[in-house]
This record gives sequence, structure tokens and C-alpha cells, in this order.
Amino acid sequence: MTYQRKNYLGGSDIAAILGISFKKTALDVYLDKVCPSEKKRGTKETDRGNRAEAYVLDTYTDETKNDLTRGIKTFFDQQYPFLAGNIDAKVKNKNIIVEAKTTAESLSQWDDGIPEYYKTQVGHYAWLLDAERVDIPVVFSAWKYKCFTYERDTEYEKNLKERAIQFWTNHVLKKIPPDPICLEDVIKLYPVSNGKKIKLLGSLKKTFENLKSLKADIKEKQEAFKQGVKIIQEYMEKNEVLCDNEKDLVTWKTQTSKRFDTRAFAEDYPGLSDQYKKGITIRVFKIK
Repeated sequence: MTYQRKNYLGGSDIAAILGISFKKTALDVYLDKVCPSEKKRGTKETDRGNRAEAYVLDTYTDETKNDLTRGIKTFFDQQYPFLAGNIDAKVKNKNIIVEAKTTAESLSQWDDGIPEYYKTQVGHYAWLLDAERVDIPVVFSAWKYKCFTYERDTEYEKNLKERAIQFWTNHVLKKIPPDPICLEDVIKLYPVSNGKKIKLLGSLKKTFENLKSLKADIKEKQEAFKQGVKIIQEYMEKNEVLCDNEKDLVTWKTQTSKRFDTRAFAEDYPGLSDQYKKGITIRVFKIK
């Protein structure tokens, strides 16, 4: 049976479901499963991480003398086939998972142990494979290397499993999105308007009045900021740096960049220009 990521919850989804992911929210996971968009292109960061994975695993082998099995296929829980994992490697002839990581963080940021975001991922893998443990070799900034170990915690893993099952059952299967936790979530949840009006509830009037007040305050501060910038720039004239006795305070440097002139291109090649136009739909929020 061929599985696609929309058909299961993987290790990187668990932290998002728990609300502790720095990459995505529970709603992102829901939308990815219920109405997946076209395949996303990887970022430079993820591409570098994928390329560096082999180096991290090689370093682990050099340090531990453990031979590894790599290229392991996605594995699934027999009872709950919507729970799955993709691990980097296993120690040959042992039930020890090895999950390689690269991070721009310094080694000191892991002084308290495995960060919760990564712990949820390896805990998920550990119970899926009933592993002895999970080794986490990490390459930090300045190419510093250290290996951490996740020791089995059955209560912790039980909670991860229960939360994942609840999420899939209550949200994905029923097609009921989880509550949005940030402004970006709300925009993703309601991307298109329906042309109708809705009356403001009394319980929201205070929120709306506060919002109007904040908008006026922001506008006032923006004007004050622009006026301050004007005064400083007038003082600097053609000078590039404003400083005190110890350090630079402001720079105002000339920069040159080349940008594609879409207007000129459209005038010179109107037919060709139309072929590359792409419609973009957004909802614009305005306080009247």
C-alpha cells in the first residue's frame, strides 16, 4: 500500500499538535491532511539539513563504532495506521534509532537536554518501533558535535500517542479544524469572504473599541517616528554614520539594486507578459 503524508501523522507533526512547534501549528497539520496543496518546495535551510544528515550519521558511526542501516522506509502502527514515522537510521542488529540533527543553535542551548520539540518527535518514533532508545547526534553552530540520548518514558509516550489519536479522530476524520492559535491561523482558516454582513456582538464591542484605539495609537507613533527620522536625516545630511563616543548609532548608506521592470516588460511584450501573470486572492482587513 502506498501512503502519502496526508494519510498519516509523522514525527514532526506531533509537536505542532501539542502547540510547541516553532515551524507550524495544529491547524497547519490539519490543512495538510484534509486539503493538501501542491507539493511545497524545500527551503534552503531544509536542503542544507538534508545534505548534512549523511555527515552527522557518519560522525556518529566514527564516534560510537556502531554500523547503521539507512534509507529505512516509512513504518506504521499496526493498530493505528494513521500514526507513522520516518527515521534517519537504526543501529545494525540492535533496536536503537538514530535521528540526526543540525542546528544553528549553540551547544549551550541544549544544556538542559533535548528540547521539547525534538523530544516529541523521537518519543513518537520510540514507541512506534518499541525501540531500546533513540540516539540523537547533533551538529551545532561552528560544527560542534554532541550526541544526546532519549531514554524510554512510557507515560510521556502514552500521552503523545493519545493526543495524536484524538487529533486524527476529532479533527482530521471529522473534518473539524482545531481552534486557531494566532492571526496567521485565522487567515488560513477563512481565506475568502462571502459578501455577507454580520452584526457585532455585545461581548466583542470592548475588543473592537480597543482595536480602534490601538490603530489610532499606532498611527500616531508612526507619524512621530517618521518625524524623528526626518530630523535625524536632516542633521546627517550626506554623512553615512551617526555615532556617539563608543559606537555607531545610525547608518544611512547609499545602496544600489537591480529590479525587474515589470511595467516596461509589459509594454514591450504585452502578450508574453500576460502568460506569466498569476492571480492572487487575499482578504483585506480595514477598520472603518
